[in-house]
Amino acid sequence: MSDAGLYTCKAVNSAGEVTCDIELIVREIERAEELRHSPLLLRHAEETQAPAFTETLQDLSLVEEDDLKLQCRVTGVPRPEVTWYRNGQEIVPSVNVNVSYEDNVCTLEVRNIPVDSAGEYTCVAENPAGEVTALGTVTVTAKMVKPRFTRELGDKICIEDKPVKLDCAVKGTPEPEVIWYLNDQPLEEEDRASVEIKPTRTETLHYLTINPAMPGDTGTVTAVVRNDAGEETCSSKLTVEMKKESPKFIKKIENIDALEHDRVTFVCTISGKPQPEVTWLKGDTVLMETENIHMLTEGDCYTLVLENIILNDMGVYTVRAKNVAGEQSCTARLRVTGVKPPKFLEEPSDCKIPEHGTAKFTCKLLGSPVPDVTWYLNDEEVVASENIHMEYTKKDNTFTLILEDNMPVNTGTVKVVAKNNGGEIEATAQLLVSGRAPTFINKPIKCTVLEGDTAIFRCSIDGEPSPKVEWSKGKWRKLEHGGRFKVFFDDQSEEHVLEIEGIQNKDTGTYTVTLTNEYGTETCPATIFVTDKPEEAEDWREQLTHITIEKAAIEEVQEYDWKDVLKPVETVHYDVLEQEAVIDLRHVEQETKEEEKTVKDVIPTTEIEVEPYDLTERIKRDKDESIQQAPEVTPGVPEALEEERDRYQRETKDIQETEEESFKLEIPKVKWEFTKMIEDVVTTEKGVAKFECEISVKDVSVTWYIDGVEVVPSPKFEIQVDGTRHLLIISGVKPEDSGEVSCIFAEQSTTANLIVEALPVFTKELEDQEVYTGRSFTLVADVSRPSILVSWSLDDIEITETWKYKIVNKGCMRSLSVHDVSLDDEGQYACAADDAQTTCYVTVHEVPLDFTVNLSEMEANEGEDVTMTCELTRENVAVVWMRDGSDLEPSERYQIISEGVTHFLKISGLTVDDEGEYTVHAGEKVSTSMLFVEEVATEFTVGLKHITAKESETVTFECEVSKLVAPVIWLVDGMEIVSNEQYEITVYGLIHRLTIHDVTPDQTATYTARVGENSSSADLLVEEVAAEFTVGLEDITAKESETVTFDCEVSKMNAPLVWLIDGMEIVSNEQYEITVDGLIHCLTIHDVTPDQTATYTAKVGENSSSAKLLVEEIAAGFTVNLKDIKAKESETVTFECEVSKENAPVVWLINNMQIVSNEHFEIFVEGKIHQLIIHDVTPDQTATYTAKVGENSSSAKLTVEEEPLTFCVPLPDELTSREHDTVTYMCETSKENVHVQWLKDGQEIEPSDKYVISDDGKMHVLTMHDVNIDDEADYSVVAGDKMVTSFLIVEGEPIEFTVPLECIDATENDTVTFRCEVDKDNTTVFWLKNDDKIQPSDKFEMRSDDRVHTLTLHEIGIDDAADYTLVAGDNESTAYLAVKGKACQVVAPPSGDITAEERSTEGVSNDRTSSHMNRQEVPLDELCVEQSAVTLHAQFDAPEWEHITAEDVASTVHFGTEDFSYQNSALIRKTKMAKKNSFAETCLISTSLSQHDLGDNTEHSESDSCLSQTTDCLMQHPEQCLIHGSQTIACHIQTMSDVEDKYSIHTPGSDSCDTFCIGCSVKFNTDVVEMDVEILTYDIAINRYKYLFGNKKLAYCL
Repeated sequence: MSDAGLYTCKAVNSAGEVTCDIELIVREIERAEELRHSPLLLRHAEETQAPAFTETLQDLSLVEEDDLKLQCRVTGVPRPEVTWYRNGQEIVPSVNVNVSYEDNVCTLEVRNIPVDSAGEYTCVAENPAGEVTALGTVTVTAKMVKPRFTRELGDKICIEDKPVKLDCAVKGTPEPEVIWYLNDQPLEEEDRASVEIKPTRTETLHYLTINPAMPGDTGTVTAVVRNDAGEETCSSKLTVEMKKESPKFIKKIENIDALEHDRVTFVCTISGKPQPEVTWLKGDTVLMETENIHMLTEGDCYTLVLENIILNDMGVYTVRAKNVAGEQSCTARLRVTGVKPPKFLEEPSDCKIPEHGTAKFTCKLLGSPVPDVTWYLNDEEVVASENIHMEYTKKDNTFTLILEDNMPVNTGTVKVVAKNNGGEIEATAQLLVSGRAPTFINKPIKCTVLEGDTAIFRCSIDGEPSPKVEWSKGKWRKLEHGGRFKVFFDDQSEEHVLEIEGIQNKDTGTYTVTLTNEYGTETCPATIFVTDKPEEAEDWREQLTHITIEKAAIEEVQEYDWKDVLKPVETVHYDVLEQEAVIDLRHVEQETKEEEKTVKDVIPTTEIEVEPYDLTERIKRDKDESIQQAPEVTPGVPEALEEERDRYQRETKDIQETEEESFKLEIPKVKWEFTKMIEDVVTTEKGVAKFECEISVKDVSVTWYIDGVEVVPSPKFEIQVDGTRHLLIISGVKPEDSGEVSCIFAEQSTTANLIVEALPVFTKELEDQEVYTGRSFTLVADVSRPSILVSWSLDDIEITETWKYKIVNKGCMRSLSVHDVSLDDEGQYACAADDAQTTCYVTVHEVPLDFTVNLSEMEANEGEDVTMTCELTRENVAVVWMRDGSDLEPSERYQIISEGVTHFLKISGLTVDDEGEYTVHAGEKVSTSMLFVEEVATEFTVGLKHITAKESETVTFECEVSKLVAPVIWLVDGMEIVSNEQYEITVYGLIHRLTIHDVTPDQTATYTARVGENSSSADLLVEEVAAEFTVGLEDITAKESETVTFDCEVSKMNAPLVWLIDGMEIVSNEQYEITVDGLIHCLTIHDVTPDQTATYTAKVGENSSSAKLLVEEIAAGFTVNLKDIKAKESETVTFECEVSKENAPVVWLINNMQIVSNEHFEIFVEGKIHQLIIHDVTPDQTATYTAKVGENSSSAKLTVEEEPLTFCVPLPDELTSREHDTVTYMCETSKENVHVQWLKDGQEIEPSDKYVISDDGKMHVLTMHDVNIDDEADYSVVAGDKMVTSFLIVEGEPIEFTVPLECIDATENDTVTFRCEVDKDNTTVFWLKNDDKIQPSDKFEMRSDDRVHTLTLHEIGIDDAADYTLVAGDNESTAYLAVKGKACQVVAPPSGDITAEERSTEGVSNDRTSSHMNRQEVPLDELCVEQSAVTLHAQFDAPEWEHITAEDVASTVHFGTEDFSYQNSALIRKTKMAKKNSFAETCLISTSLSQHDLGDNTEHSESDSCLSQTTDCLMQHPEQCLIHGSQTIACHIQTMSDVEDKYSIHTPGSDSCDTFCIGCSVKFNTDVVEMDVEILTYDIAINRYKYLFGNKKLAYCL
């Protein structure tokens, strides 16, 4: 491959020269192809042998610089080629790496192995017959060197709160760890301590920084360096000097407003070093600890506590802090307000409530401040909870306690305790909990009854005293006992009952039962639904919760003398009234709705005439038919109605007596008319109008009208009927309800007038009021109707709602509230509505202006602050302050403040001139007091002191003056000092300080403090400190391109230090970096070069420190070579190498041609790392790439494999869509911009409105709109030689079964037809039998006629019993065909019980346990005899297991015949069950014959009887006894030869010879479980003997 490149041919002669270029491209041969051309390759496949390792690689553990040797032995034909890899990268032979392959032994040798050569080594052997790999792991451990300090720690001295940094340098292998200790305690990295590690070429620097340093850090700092080879220790001394700080208030005390008798706490936080001494003062008086004064200290927090304060405790409090560095103080004011003890304006009252009721206790209190209220019940404090609420109304100072859900145990005393700073009071009330509010224990339930039936509502209730029970329909109609309605209390069930007889459609609705006692009312609705369809009626009687109790016998119906009301007439209409006459006789005492219906239906006119009806004939007929009970119920009438009619049926008279009293029945003429007319009603608005009339006939339906409009019952209009009496009640009448009221029935009517007189607009007038300014008042008027709108005015000026005026309209109440009343609010107020209005006059009185608190005389010292206070009866009154008759104006010293009724004058920094008479004027009212100011002379009580300090220290001059506000001026050598960063002037009360930071020798001078004519002076002497080196420079040896740092430490902060190289000063730049960190000065030289080898000097003042730098030159070379790369087309590859020098110029070549960085080739350099990144490689970029630095180069091969075109995301195999949907096919190719072709059933698809084809890079999309059945086809997309196909299924609308299949029971040889119907014509369907598709045949006939589909089965047999399914589209319908055997003649009924017992598969045992199967008698029709053969069938209920629904077949029978054949057969049946695990069981059915059943048979042993005397073996092939089972049960019937030729039936292997076994099996499949039960058919031939086979047992085991 290295021969590839550009070759040039040059021809030269005397006339000139010419050149020609040609490129040589060397194509790399694939390994497989290379092996094919190998001379070792065998030409015949049968001669090859795949490589195999006979000796594999072994894992090795080495130490750094050891030699590595890996060997393995491989065989194969032809001879395999061997390649070595480390961590997946191919190993290239070099100076230290040797690879050999001799005599089938593969060897890899690496000399002086470095640590980074550890990893997984792989040997790959391959030939045309295959490839094999051997793996081995090599572990390389670095050599260990004991750690040591190349630079030890040095002692450090620092000031508190400043950072301190300690450092050391160590080396060792492996890299050692440094652990830091302070005073023998390990230092963990935390907020103050941090550790930094900086590795260099020859050593590692470790730094410990403590920031900030604290005095407690003073001690010994120890560094312990350790690795696996050992450890070493070095220590240094750290001294942290405490700095002095004058006291400083972090948090000052604050002004406090408190109530008399309160507990007051002043809190402040003070810092200072050393901790200051704190003194508390009130005014100028130092406070001492007493019973009511406590002074607390906790750290920097100082507290003054005043207990039970009084008015005299009001004043200014000062806290003073002092230490050797200075003094500070701050003040705060305490204001004490007097209190008023609590007083009851209204005490709580006694309360009586029922169980679970709510009790409410209220009291009103007066007190300042608002008292704290605590409630007690029976001396236990009441705490708010879900059922306990405590409320406070600030408006009227009302406190309320609400107790919910009370029980008798809560009866007792309720106590309220009110307490504030002024005192404590209490009051009590009694709580009595007794009785119970009405509640429902069982509520009436809704019922659905037949028309004409009786509806019953029952409810059980609770309450004490016993509640009153009322029934009503709707909201207004009350139901009373009588007529069809029976309201009573059932003593036996203790229920309240409402019965409604003869239910009609109009009785449908909601009924309400209402319970009432002195503790409240409870209601419950119940609904009646009336139907004329018996199948819709619910059996609601069974839902009644009470126990049905038979009612007492109904008293005998009294005889009624019909002669008094009936008279004979000439005309007879027998055919019309025969039935009605009989019913009337039976219900002569009952006025029911049936009678009303009969009259209405039969006699529509106002008068009726009926011919006589001779009852004699009817009575005779009753006698002949022997009817002693009620007549036969009409079809469709429920039995319940029959029972109700029985209650009213008269006893049948003696026939003879009836005949003697026979007479003709005559029904008289009835006249319908109003016997009482309605009368005019005059009432007032909101009243009730009642119209009443009477009709000669009871319960006649009438219609009410108002002004010709029919009246419909509602809450406003109530219509009542009570026999012949009819009422119309109109509630809440309005004037517009006036009109003509009519009542009409048939052709009769009566009319009257309703007159409604309107109420006045205002039912409550406004009332005059008097009010003071600043207060509020409310005017209230009531109107007659809520809908009336009103307007308000003051002196005929309309009032609108604002913050001052609040207008409220609530129901019929109208109110106007006026807030913050002024004199302008006086006048006549009017409330107007329509043409009416009500007025009142409001008189406003101004509150008299006066002083409630006058000014008081005051005394104060010069320089103090004072506050004068007064209070007025009115708020916001303008006042004027005067001193000695002159007005005072607000200024910096005079503050005039008004807060409501309180007025303040604050004077700051009193002077003697402030003394005098102070007056405050408020209108005509005046308050005066004297202020006396005591003059204080200003002088120095403590003078300045001389100070001697060292350079850079901070010094403070301090003095104390006699006046608090005396102005002190500071001077230095007679010049005034102004406060700045260096000079800090502070004042703490009487203490004045001058602080000078970082003093220098030139600040040595005399400093003076002057106040007035007095002054105090002191000298400052600053001693200069010479800077020197505490840590000097050290020699450094480094290699070219490294970074080195010279560092030193001086004794003086900010000392000017100069760096020199060979006597020349160094200036900080990119290569030379000069840094200062406190006392440490550093010179860092980046990328050192050999010409920088020199002597470097650090000079401070007259002192200097020097060290040498030796730079070793390194030739540039490759430390990491390029590696071959194999990539796929379009990938991005990166060649990377590492050179020994940073920023060494590296040239990249491809086939010896230089590469220039562009979009395709990216050249990247980072330090020593050089990369060539090639984006989107193509196969033609397969070449050799070279990196060249100086004379050295490194090359590697890039092999680009062309990516075959594939479908990354193919089409789905199948896609289903519904008609008219939009279908989208989408696929993705492995390459972009590939042309694809879409096909439908092999034909190219052209883009159109229906077919939309789009491409986006690798994505290709075909969209089909509005698909139909014709679009169902194979759709393909072709890209190059690749093609993918998907079948599109277009489904029509889903098919539904309008008539599903139904199960069929049939008999053998019958012809049956399954029929179903779907909702679509010409639907494609197919039939299944037990999930197997049915094909048309002579037996199965299938027909489809439009929507009807049938399946006919001819001459069915037992094996045709199965599930039959019709599949239409996605839906299916299934039905089961049950096939019975042919019916036979019954010979003898079955006898004896059937017992199902569990049975083990190991053998037959007489000792069995009962299974879960239930016993059933064998139906007679299932036992039959045909041609001397007995077929026995018996059915068992399957065990109630979740996975079994089958019915199993077995039987026992007693029979007796001569010369007959006995056959026992069983139905083979398949049953679908739930999915379960697959398993198989073999079950036994055993039939045991007792000795008694076989006669006096003599027992014989198995050897001498059962087996030796075989005369007739009825079963020649015992293997027939096994069906589907896994074991064979041999069944024999042996004949014993004796006098009577007895028979014995037995099973081989059992102890007795009296058991006959039949094999059966149960098989379960995995998905749909099918149970096959098959019982072997067996024959017993008996020629001459008659036996009774009985007492047989069948065992079914599962």
